[in-house]
Amino acid sequence: MTIIKGLDGWLKIKASGTGDEYVNARFISQWQATLNTNQVDQGPFLNDDGKIYTFTTSKRITGSFDVTLPVNRTEVHTALINPANSGIEVGLRLISKGGYTWNVPSGIITGYNVTNSAGDAVTMSFDFTDNGGFTVSNSTTTNSNNET
Repeated sequence: MTIIKGLDGWLKIKASGTGDEYVNARFISQWQATLNTNQVDQGPFLNDDGKIYTFTTSKRITGSFDVTLPVNRTEVHTALINPANSGIEVGLRLISKGGYTWNVPSGIITGYNVTNSAGDAVTMSFDFTDNGGFTVSNSTTTNSNNET
């Protein structure tokens, strides 16, 4: 069986304490994003043969990412924990090399989980949702410093 390597990708954040620019969140082992939509059914209508019509009324992106924490905490990781504890917004960019960039300018960290194993690394998993929208665009970047 052939092992398939995942695409290179990055997670960038913009939060208080990291300045006005998006910075690379280091030691991210994976991220994922899910589009959620609300659909409304309308009908049947008179003289329309009993058809039901469905349309989308709203959309939201939710997701998570996993971090393996280094021995010493970093500014970027503190900039993730503080918004989670206080409820302030954080900008997120989920970038897939040669794929797409999901830009969440006002995200909310909805929760996190910490795992501290005696024989293993300390890991954290963060959950997020957008607060006011997001965009998806083609990613043309070949390294994390090209995507701003």
